[in-house]
Amino acid sequence: MKMEGISILEENGFITWKREGVVVEAIPGDEISIDKTERRIAITYDTTPHFYMALSRAIGMQPGKQRITPKTKEFGLMLDCSRNAVMKVSEMKRLICLLALLVYTYLELYTEDTYELPGEPYFGYQRGRYTREELKEIIAFARIFGIEIVPCIQTLAHLKTIAKWKHYAEHMDTNDI
Repeated sequence: MKMEGISILEENGFITWKREGVVVEAIPGDEISIDKTERRIAITYDTTPHFYMALSRAIGMQPGKQRITPKTKEFGLMLDCSRNAVMKVSEMKRLICLLALLVYTYLELYTEDTYELPGEPYFGYQRGRYTREELKEIIAFARIFGIEIVPCIQTLAHLKTIAKWKHYAEHMDTNDI
């Protein structure tokens, strides 16, 4: 799984290095450390996000050993997917690659009505929305890097945009809460 992530990062230009003949070893453990020689990079890691952070450091460092003490176990970003448009899946994947190298552990997708809801054609209408398949694709991609996708679905006052459609207006008891 780690090698799949390395390949994705290389293909998308997030990491560049001359690794011909260089072996990368991913060693699960209780700490984060790098042991780099001319032909080998051994990374001991406690979580998948820490592996990719250590890899990004290892690429730029001279041969030697380094131990890393993380400042926090969890670190995340809430991305607003309800203001004007949702991010394309391809761009979401690019963001996840960047977050992986910056040791993020979760990505919250803040949505109001910008996701597909069976039988509700106005959800995301003229705003963009994620289909179930797209959300599954995003989740699977993030999982490669050990990043959890957290849905943040707002209701009540946050459904003001969808209330403009007559179909939903009858269900609203006030303009704002």
